[in-house]
Amino acid sequence: MPAILEITRRALLQVLAVISGLPTQSKLDSSSYLTDNGNQRSAAVCSDTESSSGQTKASNIGYFETFVGMSLEVVPASVNVVELNGYWTAGDGGGATYTRAVREPEHDGKFQSCDGAWWELNCSEVTAQMFGAVENSEDAHEHIQGFLNYTSLVNCGKAKLFGNFLISKGLHLDASKTANYEFSVNLRASAPIDIMFKISNGIRMRFDGRLAVYGEPFTRYQDRTCRIGLYIFNCGRAHFGDLYARYFTQWGVFQFGQTKSGSNNSLARFESVSCINCGSFKRFPLSGRFRNANNQGKPGSSAQTTTLTVDTMPPLDFEVRQLCCLVIDNRLYHIASTDFSDSDSRISVFPWIDSSDGTSGDFFYVFGGALATVGNDNNVIDIGQLDAYGCAVGLWDAGLYGVIARGVVTQSCGIGLVIGRTRTGSHKSSSVDGFYCEGNTLDIVQLTNSDVNTTINCTYETDLRKCINMSSPRLKNNFLKEGGFASLGVLNGKHYFGDKAGGNAADNYKLLNIGPDISNIYLRDGWTIYLSVNLDVSRLFGHDAFPIFFIGSGANQRPTGTFVFKPPLGWTVNGDKAVAFSGFSGPVTFLVKYHFAASNIQVSLAAGRELSPSVTELSEDTDSTLFPWVTSETVIQTAMLSADRVLTLSDFNALAGRTRFKISRLDAGQFALSVGGLVELTGSSWCEVVYDGSRYVLVALGKLYDAGGSAGK
Repeated sequence: MPAILEITRRALLQVLAVISGLPTQSKLDSSSYLTDNGNQRSAAVCSDTESSSGQTKASNIGYFETFVGMSLEVVPASVNVVELNGYWTAGDGGGATYTRAVREPEHDGKFQSCDGAWWELNCSEVTAQMFGAVENSEDAHEHIQGFLNYTSLVNCGKAKLFGNFLISKGLHLDASKTANYEFSVNLRASAPIDIMFKISNGIRMRFDGRLAVYGEPFTRYQDRTCRIGLYIFNCGRAHFGDLYARYFTQWGVFQFGQTKSGSNNSLARFESVSCINCGSFKRFPLSGRFRNANNQGKPGSSAQTTTLTVDTMPPLDFEVRQLCCLVIDNRLYHIASTDFSDSDSRISVFPWIDSSDGTSGDFFYVFGGALATVGNDNNVIDIGQLDAYGCAVGLWDAGLYGVIARGVVTQSCGIGLVIGRTRTGSHKSSSVDGFYCEGNTLDIVQLTNSDVNTTINCTYETDLRKCINMSSPRLKNNFLKEGGFASLGVLNGKHYFGDKAGGNAADNYKLLNIGPDISNIYLRDGWTIYLSVNLDVSRLFGHDAFPIFFIGSGANQRPTGTFVFKPPLGWTVNGDKAVAFSGFSGPVTFLVKYHFAASNIQVSLAAGRELSPSVTELSEDTDSTLFPWVTSETVIQTAMLSADRVLTLSDFNALAGRTRFKISRLDAGQFALSVGGLVELTGSSWCEVVYDGSRYVLVALGKLYDAGGSAGK
């Protein structure tokens, strides 16, 4: 080849590289040779026999320097395989094997030589460098996206993305072809990006290694320009290695799966997820002011909301509107996706805002965070380790069937763990074996009204004062730390996290459903209590008895009404269809014991009927009724009778051998005082009666001591 022609070709390639904005090459020598002996081959593991048509051909191999130089090369017709030593320069890692194609390939792994022939990539390991990606260049987006496009269309065996790159646009991998990806990459945003890396349709695929994405490095929420780090869609049963995200206004990792969208992330596995400074939370939040606070709905209902007019609405994005809370005066409120009204800048929050907070004030939003798993078809996500620092939410477990995590560490976050998606939605189960919290505003928030089969092994310092239930309304003083979970333990069977623990006597609840896996203290003057039974829980975990406590509004905190217990279908309570209790002297304790063989529930009043020593004085010249547990056992008739009078003995709540009255008549009148029809007391006399289980009986009778100290008989 003439020397002048060689010089011209090199100069031309240099000019083309500059015009194209490509990195300047130290060497663009594209000299070819047509022998496969004694020459250095590409470092890539490549096939040199497979053509675009899938036919195997015996052929000579052409060796060339660079990909960018091939547009000026004429390749002899006898050559069907070309090996390159680099993409921009020899040895830059972009070397690869290409085979002659019968037509222009429909993917990015191709070039056209000067003679008009098309060539397509043919390697069992493909790297981003083969598509021109250069570490620490101004923008590697186009070249990395070309690599991802190719692996989305061609099953190349293994795809490797490694290095440190700046990108100005988001990347999308449709992982429907290549089964094995290997990452060791740091991707940094050089411009505002909506979603930095989206992976979709990677069902049963492997994504090994470390995939790290960084928004622009601003700690403050207001300064960040990138929305979501990693977005995972329809990657059921996929395996992910280590995922890392930092500096995003919303989610570090957002995993969405919904049946109606044809997506499925079920059984996806994450070796580890680590996120820092993602989402809007208390430290640097998206904040604003509200006014015109107006309560709607009814007390004790999940429909109760307070409508607010706000000066700042959160982003319209699906990922925010589906998972959003609000904080006013250190109190957490939930906002459902249907609670936003952008046309008039109004939102509705749950539960009611206390009237003591006024109708206007400051607030901030809580949305985004480290990892969200969302959707009805996004179930049983396996997490090896989650590490969240400085995020709005560490883990929002919003799938129908929740995560299985072997370690969750949340530090300096708004909320460590959210269980459930909405206050009225369903969430069936979650498991966190090893949960560590430090410096969070809240540690655990339940956001579902379904029975949650959740086990959380709090091996470290979870603070129960930071665990609240957002599915049941808190009617008064709903401070951030109020409420909590009915139980929180280590692999302790079924828990009803945060079942409603009463409320005041003015709310609308009339029925209480309760079973042997929960007990609580309730503020109530009377209730109809439907006992439930869960044979599985009782059989597996031995729950067959529990106490239940009531505090009333009467004197000495005694309930003033009646408690009626009713059994579940096919069962009895105290051998009957119902049992009722009333007439209390102080706080009440019931003991409930299940007899499974007899399908009977025994309910006993253990405390609350014990009257303090006192005397009931009958000072009126009228008939009277003596009530067990309400009237004192010692009764004194002090009124002067002007006619025969009757003391009726009520047997309501009377107990055999325990209910008794000792009645003394002090006056000396001539009219009779009939005691239950058993005896007529005349002046200065007394009697004692006892309930034997079916009636009252007279057990003692006598005269009172006279003024001189002698006793009548």
